[in-house]
Amino acid sequence: MSSNYRNQENENRQYTSGGKRRKKKKKAKRRFLVQCVFLLGTFLNLILTFYLLGRIRALSPESKAADAGGSSIAQSVVADKEEPMDADELAWVRANAEFFPEGKVEHSVDNPGLIHFLYQYGKGDYETGGDISFSKAERTAELPLLMQWDARWGFEEYGSSVIGITGCGPTCVSMVVLGITGDFSANPKTLADWATVNGYYMQGTGTKWSFILDGAAAFGVRGKELGSGMKQILSELEAGNPVILNVGAGHFTDAGHFIVAVGVAGDQIIINDPNSMENSRHGWTAEEIQGEIRDAWVFYP
Repeated sequence: MSSNYRNQENENRQYTSGGKRRKKKKKAKRRFLVQCVFLLGTFLNLILTFYLLGRIRALSPESKAADAGGSSIAQSVVADKEEPMDADELAWVRANAEFFPEGKVEHSVDNPGLIHFLYQYGKGDYETGGDISFSKAERTAELPLLMQWDARWGFEEYGSSVIGITGCGPTCVSMVVLGITGDFSANPKTLADWATVNGYYMQGTGTKWSFILDGAAAFGVRGKELGSGMKQILSELEAGNPVILNVGAGHFTDAGHFIVAVGVAGDQIIINDPNSMENSRHGWTAEEIQGEIRDAWVFYP
């Protein structure tokens, strides 16, 4: 075999070997690029996820209050667990509106839970006397949101009707006592029974205003009357103290009603309305409600 032939053969081997090495390098480079793209995509997804979680938290009433330097009092969020409106129940309640107190049906239009309560109450399809327990969300909230028409106590007798119809006062005081003391025996039924036994319900009128301070004091919570001035109310809310309001006809009632102002978030007052999940889902400006406030009482730890 000539030396020229051997040299050519060696060159061919080197060319082939070099080509294989280049192909391997290209494959390795492609794998590396694919892995980099995958890792980059994962990283971007994580960033997007944390951003969205941050936005959700920023839009919550609790975070708004904290960011605004206002009250950190939190509401329990049982509102989001409501069942959809039952069209048949709504139709029945509307057809029998005269059976219920004036304005009760009108203020239940966006309130599926209240419609269901009114339907059961009107039909007589309910039970009383059951054990009353609280969810983890209610127990851990700084001031829980409770509905007077909740089936746990709403059908219990109070005054001329039941707590679900006439028990806004005891339910508001219960929210304040639970939030400040953590004594969950002080539920709306317990407060309603105390009000009844001690003469704080006036037939044809409703819960006496004096019950608000006296009822809270009986369960270890001190407070004082503020009057209807918005400046004082806002000052107490900004200091982190809950305020029970008695309101007249307007956004919350057609007659008289007790609600709890639990804090402020920017220019919004956070309300726990014991008759309406809808009213409790968003804030209210001072201008919206100040003309409806008839009296107010603040409470301290």
